[in-house]
Amino acid sequence: MALALPWARALVPGWYSGITLGVGVVILLFAIFGYASLCKKEKKCTLGLFMVFTIIVTALTVASTVFLFRTEEALAYADKVSFVNITDWELSAAMELRGGVERTWDACNANVVDLGAGKYELTCAATEFGYVEDAVNARCLQEDNVDIESVYKECFVSGSWWPAPEGVDPNDVEAVLNTPKGIFCACYSEFHQNVETYFSVGKWVSLGSSIFFGIVFFACCYLCCCSKSPQKQQQQQQQQKAQAYLARP
Repeated sequence: MALALPWARALVPGWYSGITLGVGVVILLFAIFGYASLCKKEKKCTLGLFMVFTIIVTALTVASTVFLFRTEEALAYADKVSFVNITDWELSAAMELRGGVERTWDACNANVVDLGAGKYELTCAATEFGYVEDAVNARCLQEDNVDIESVYKECFVSGSWWPAPEGVDPNDVEAVLNTPKGIFCACYSEFHQNVETYFSVGKWVSLGSSIFFGIVFFACCYLCCCSKSPQKQQQQQQQQKAQAYLARP
């Protein structure tokens, strides 16, 4: 979905789309390799290779799951502190969100006008960003009373991770909102919630994939170490028949 919608493609980090696509490709290759191993005569050898491949895939999906969960937690904490004086993992996650907002702002060719009474309206010259207009206006600029005493000002003037644009008066709300950082600081919770929608899907898909590949690995271990091969079973059956024949009176 993030790749199909222009605004989502701009806002959602590129590595997130890469992870979701990568998981799909890995599952496809996994299925092809597994089917090919079943068709081989020397199943013991191919099963060993399949187990190595399974370990690698499991490790990758576990790593992506941890990364997605940790990034979501980092964005939630950064939202809680109004994206002010953030460090470490929160800073890395916020930088990704910053990049998405800047890309969306440029692609939208945005402009914000003062409607009076603390209400503002964002318009996009690019018609395919109509959802961005509606979402930002309905959930942020026209729902909240944006003024110079709002918490957004603290976010805007703080240069700990995103320097404020030069020549913009922090007390001029309309001028502030006509910058990527200004619109972000006024609506950071809405931006975070939008991105979180995609993360919520991706993290559970990644977790499910990790569990699936882990089960497959243990199944391979059972087949390799505990299950008898068809050849051995056939030999045992023949031996049992021969012993039964010889034991007849």
